Amino acid sequence: MPARQSFYAESLAEASTTSTTPQVKATLTFTPDANATYWLIASGAFVCTAAAGRATIAVHHVDAALDLLLQGGQVKESSSPLDWIPCFGIAGLSFGSASGEQSIEVRYASETDGDTTKIRDVRVLVIKADAADRFAASDDEGQTASTTYQDKTTLSFTPETAGDYLVIGNAAMAMDANNTAMRGRLSHTTASLTYGDRIWYAKDAWWFQPFAVMEKLSLAASPQTFKLQFRSNSGTLCYCRDARILALRLNAFEG
Repeated sequence: MPARQSFYAESLAEASTTSTTPQVKATLTFTPDANATYWLIASGAFVCTAAAGRATIAVHHVDAALDLLLQGGQVKESSSPLDWIPCFGIAGLSFGSASGEQSIEVRYASETDGDTTKIRDVRVLVIKADAADRFAASDDEGQTASTTYQDKTTLSFTPETAGDYLVIGNAAMAMDANNTAMRGRLSHTTASLTYGDRIWYAKDAWWFQPFAVMEKLSLAASPQTFKLQFRSNSGTLCYCRDARILALRLNAFEG
């Protein structure tokens, strides 16, 4: 099995800004194959050191003028020791016959001028899709005050042959009130199994932070359904957007 085409960039050292204008921390530039689909996986950590300050981080597709991921938040502890907010996300990229060179930037900024926002451990990976991979996305904002799980994204497919998949679920979640909580999970409804069910507290309302879960699963050559779901923990309105599920066929990787 030949290696999948892939492109990678990282910028691990700590950097900072006091500006509300987005600053570029890392750039991945690559030339995709014609008429091809790629998967993007990005991660990092960011923080605003002001006691009540807020920071944002975006993974931006320069050529499409589009934020593939946009997350932000306020830390619970801005010093001694400093909390770091994780950033993680997946996205799909599709290109035509003459797309040319593409650039992906990781950008960060403060919400208020003069507040210091820091960033570190930024990594961006783009890999070419295999015909056996599957992807589903629901990027619009959903909301619920229910304590019963609600479906946000559904991925249904039938593998051509039985085999191993890495299934990744990812979304951005927010609450309608400070210091309230919600939950997210990835449900493999075919197998009556769930992954990643955990409580998530928001110190500051309306700032979207990541939910992420991944599992290596052996799937039969029969219909499979996965759902990314969310709910309120105690009846407070909560929100979910950029909800995506990626199933990577593992034997399509070298080795």
